[in-house]
Amino acid sequence: MSVEAAVAYFDATLRIVAWHRHGQYDLTAAEAFRAGIHARLDAMPGARGIRQARFVTDFADGRARLPGKSVSRGLCSVASASSTARASTSTRR
Repeated sequence: MSVEAAVAYFDATLRIVAWHRHGQYDLTAAEAFRAGIHARLDAMPGARGIRQARFVTDFADGRARLPGKSVSRGLCSVASASSTARASTSTRR
């Protein structure tokens, strides 16, 4: 699964967990859910895809209303990370 798709899924999950009908996002509920996922990930060190899962768990935000916003945030984050890596590599020369 791509990082963008994973972010969109996790955003949607956090939205279900933490968004209340009266229009408020329950940050405590979102963080409790995220902590539970972190505990599960910590129990699987070295598993395939674990780095991506940790990134997605930290990056996701249940306040994203549409999957397109989640995907664009994911793409921007990946692009930013790769440009930062390129910049640090070019300065070492």
